[in-house]
Amino acid sequence: MEDDLKRTIGNRIAQLRGKQSQRSLSLELGQSSNYINQVENAYVMPSLDFLQYLCEHFGISLHEFFQKEEIPLKQLELRKESETLTNEQISSIIQIAKLFNESNK
Repeated sequence: MEDDLKRTIGNRIAQLRGKQSQRSLSLELGQSSNYINQVENAYVMPSLDFLQYLCEHFGISLHEFFQKEEIPLKQLELRKESETLTNEQISSIIQIAKLFNESNK
């Protein structure tokens, strides 16, 4: 069971990382690239603190991290980019998204 959980965690990190290299992610997180590699390949079980920090880095909750569905990388990018926007700017983006959704119906 623990091996399944380690594989699930490793696969999710690889999915969230996308095309970003393990080294680049490790530098952003302050971890060694060897550690990221070991976690992704299910050799080690990361701590809860690491998982929480990782989730904060990607702008998701622990709940979202463990959901079965993949999180689209563009959604993650949008979340990350919107962190510094004003409420007015976010409202504008929401209105644009609603217009796109209506045109897709």
